[in-house]
Amino acid sequence: MGRYGSRVSSVLQDCTTQDRVFLAIGCHPHLANKLGGERMMQLERLALSYSGRLVAIGECGLDNSQKNTVPLAIQKRAFAAQVELALKLQLPLVLHIREAEEEGRQVLREAGVPKNYRLHRHCFTGAWEVAASWLRLYPASMLGITGVVTYQSASQVHEVARRVSLNNLLIETDSPYMLPSDVSKRTDGYSFSMPGHVIHVAAQVAALRKTTTARILQANRENIWKVYNITK
Repeated sequence: MGRYGSRVSSVLQDCTTQDRVFLAIGCHPHLANKLGGERMMQLERLALSYSGRLVAIGECGLDNSQKNTVPLAIQKRAFAAQVELALKLQLPLVLHIREAEEEGRQVLREAGVPKNYRLHRHCFTGAWEVAASWLRLYPASMLGITGVVTYQSASQVHEVARRVSLNNLLIETDSPYMLPSDVSKRTDGYSFSMPGHVIHVAAQVAALRKTTTARILQANRENIWKVYNITK
C-alpha cells in the first residue's frame, strides 16, 4: 500500500456516521506541491473507498494570489490530475480559482471537461462579466456565494447575487472564514463562520433579489441535488 496507503483521517471516518453529511475530497492549490506519486494514488483510493458518501472531487484548482507560494506550474499539474480523476469517476468538481481565471479554464479545456459537466465555483468573488462568461462555457455550473455577500463593500458579489439565475446559484459559508457581517462578534460570541450561518447568506441574497429567504433556500436545495446528486 505504500507510505500513505492505509492512512485515513479520523475526520473522514467520523463523517460516515452522520446521515446527512457528504464528502468532497481533494487537494487545495495551497498544498498542490504535496500531491504527487503515492499521495495522488491515495486520493483515488479514498474516493473509491467512500463511494456513495463521496459526492465530489475538490476543492481543487489554481490560486495565483499572494497567499499561495506554490508555483503555478505545479498547481496546474495537481489540478489537472484531480480533474482527470473526477472525469474517471464521473464526479463533480469543487473549484477554487483565484486570480487565475484563464489558466483555470485552460486546464479544464485541455482535460476535455464537457460543456455541461457539473462544476461548483466555490466562493466566487469575481465580477458579473467573469461569471457570465464562465456560465456561457459551463452552463451547468453553480456559483457559490459566501458570507462576503453581507459585506457592504462587496459590490461585485452583490451584482452577481442579483443577476445570476437561481438555477446556477449555491449559497455557502466557507467555514471558518467569511463570518457574515450581521453576526456580531461581541453579542453572539462568534469570531468564525459556521455552516448554520448560511441562513445569513440566504437572507442577504434574498434582499438583493427582492424575494424571500425561503425561495433562495428552496433554490439552493434543488441546486445541491442537481450538482451533487444528493437525493431529496
